[in-house]
Amino acid sequence: MTEAEIKPKSKRYPSQEKYDRANPTITVRLKKDTKDLLDKCKGDLSQREMIRKLIVDNKDALQAAYDAGHNDGFLVGVAIARKEHEIAYCCNVCKKEIGIEPFSEEHKAVVNYLFTEGWGHNECHEKEDEKIEKMIE
Repeated sequence: MTEAEIKPKSKRYPSQEKYDRANPTITVRLKKDTKDLLDKCKGDLSQREMIRKLIVDNKDALQAAYDAGHNDGFLVGVAIARKEHEIAYCCNVCKKEIGIEPFSEEHKAVVNYLFTEGWGHNECHEKEDEKIEKMIE
């Protein structure tokens, strides 16, 4: 056995663990041309200083880009959900399809109709039927 295999890992002090939590290490792999460009652009700055400068100096632009992508994705998702899950009915005059927008007056009318007509989960109705049957027996 080698000395490295026998020697136990040294215990870390709480202050070291606290420092590591406050200052996490990151590792990245770059293609050689990207690494060369980073070295050329950073000048006298360390890699850590260069990365920090890029993030701090461009914080607003990075946040705006993130928000734009997030909002675009959200709007696309809403459009897809509406198309795939929209309730529609035909106009009784022209017979063209009418989509029901969520929380519109038509939507509220459909919800109210289903509730007043006793629509619900099959399991709930089955349990209710069982209760009634037990009461009758």
